[in-house]
Amino acid sequence: EHQTLATVKPFINPAPIAVSYQTYTINCNDSTGIITPSGTIIEIPQGSLVDANGNPVRGNVSLKYREFKDAADFICGGIPMTYDSAGTKYFFESADMFDIMASQENTVLQVAAGKKLLVNIASGYDPQNYNQYYLDTVNKNWVYKGKDKNAICDSSMEEKTKSKIDPNSLAGIPDSASLHASKVAVNNKVVEEKIVGLQKEVAALEKARPMAPVKADPKITHFNFNFDMKDFPEMAVYKDILFDVGKENKNFKESYYDGDWERVTMEDGPRKGVNFKMTLSRKKGKEKIELIVYPVFDGKNYDLAKAKYAELLADYNQKLAAKTGAEIAAMNEAKMRIEVQKKEEEEQEKKVMEKIAARSKIYKEEEAKRRDQQTKSKERKLAFAKLDMQELAQNQALTERFRHIVSVTQMGFWNNDCPHTIRNMQTIYTSTDAHNHTYSPMGVVYLIDKHLNACIAYHPADYDDEKKSYQIDYDILSENILVTFIDGKAAVIDADDFKKCTGHGKEEQEFKYDIRPDIRTVDDLRRLINSTQ
Repeated sequence: EHQTLATVKPFINPAPIAVSYQTYTINCNDSTGIITPSGTIIEIPQGSLVDANGNPVRGNVSLKYREFKDAADFICGGIPMTYDSAGTKYFFESADMFDIMASQENTVLQVAAGKKLLVNIASGYDPQNYNQYYLDTVNKNWVYKGKDKNAICDSSMEEKTKSKIDPNSLAGIPDSASLHASKVAVNNKVVEEKIVGLQKEVAALEKARPMAPVKADPKITHFNFNFDMKDFPEMAVYKDILFDVGKENKNFKESYYDGDWERVTMEDGPRKGVNFKMTLSRKKGKEKIELIVYPVFDGKNYDLAKAKYAELLADYNQKLAAKTGAEIAAMNEAKMRIEVQKKEEEEQEKKVMEKIAARSKIYKEEEAKRRDQQTKSKERKLAFAKLDMQELAQNQALTERFRHIVSVTQMGFWNNDCPHTIRNMQTIYTSTDAHNHTYSPMGVVYLIDKHLNACIAYHPADYDDEKKSYQIDYDILSENILVTFIDGKAAVIDADDFKKCTGHGKEEQEFKYDIRPDIRTVDDLRRLINSTQ
């Protein structure tokens, strides 16, 4: 029997079994938070969600969230788990991956510019060994976002994580200190803007300090002409100003005083408010002389200018003192606000933690009852008969050791990953199922390395036409499993069969997949992978 499938490789290619979303209704009129059944805490600050036009949304919003924790999730999600860097292709070992989106009345929402949602995930993997990536579905690649951020679980966090909390019961809970801070951010911004505005006013005043008049030396000649005072407000208050030629004019000639100049212009000099650049021109601008000059006053004009300067300086000092005082008062107000805010945050966080602890206790008790009932169920015992329960308990304990903190600035897929290349690499080829049906190519084939929290997808587009089969690279020293879906049914080659078929230097193999029609959910697939030896 021969079957041919399309070889166009979609970027996101989910398996027939889907990873379901958890859906929450949140109110965007205030900062809020969510605790998921896995213990993940999602913080949504007020004003952090906007529509397509960048307008903040208000009222109820639907938020959808799902996590991908292990190979079963990665397979069913169909998310690409490879990463290209400097011409080298890596595969991802994931600590935690999640998909988050929001909508309001069928309108897709985004994270506001400069804002972020905070996703705090319980994990058994040390964040210091991982990087954070965002999946760019437009350019079809993972974008590196920096090193993973973490926080060791404290006792209160462990209590929250160990409890399977009803996902809907805590939607809209009061926020932690970080979210409370966002609530008062608007008030803080007003104070900060006030301080910045006052600082600008003080700086402007300092530049506008009145120009002290200088007495003209009666022994030298000065330029004397009228010009438009509106361009120089610092001199507009004075009358009958003369201009002394500065000593920096090395090539100055006395004849310039008697020259028949057609045009004289003035502009600020190198020392604004102290000197000016005077340009003398004639012959329709073909001859120009530029001089640095200083304003001076002679005789009675100097006495009048001096009196006017004293009046201006007193007014200036009064205004400067008022603005400086206002600046200091605003800074003290900001300092006081920070202290008050800190106390409020501590109180808010205390209330939130008490509320979470109380609700967690209730759900922990309910979960204990549910587990007790399940333990007594024959069906549950049969489903878990192949599992090493001791190992499962150890893994569950490890899951609560760390927390990965992701600052979500865009909706979509986020991943805490460590890129790897295949070590001790060997290559094999595979193309048949348990009934010797040959597929050229089959559906997507997933290689699972049981020593890593990863899987590598081999799509029909990766099919080797020359070998008439898949070329699959694997670590010969690890335990490997192959999973695929044939006619919508899960099919597996377990670790033992994989070793038998790849031993003794064999490369070209026609593996016989074990088709499992009983695998209908992600949990079914997870149990199959965990029980496969």
